Amino acid sequence: MYAKSVTLGVLELDDLLAEMEIVFKDEDRERKLLTQFENIRQTHDVNQYVNKFKQLVLELDTLVTEDMVIHRFVSGLKPEIQKDVLL
Repeated sequence: MYAKSVTLGVLELDDLLAEMEIVFKDEDRERKLLTQFENIRQTHDVNQYVNKFKQLVLELDTLVTEDMVIHRFVSGLKPEIQKDVLL
């Protein structure tokens, strides 16, 4: 369990959130997100893939470039849909 001494007093919300992020931050979060990004594949309909992909890209924020996003999106589509996108 994480233990951290705190000073009693009034904290601003931003300060509280910053402190909570330090204490509870997942150290491997970026690595895990990038691994998910590299391995994302369409397994069901396109709408589900698009929604899952968009959420992942939002979480990745500045860790990926626009070119990376486009390449990974198309590469993750089912082959029969990929060929239509590449036309």
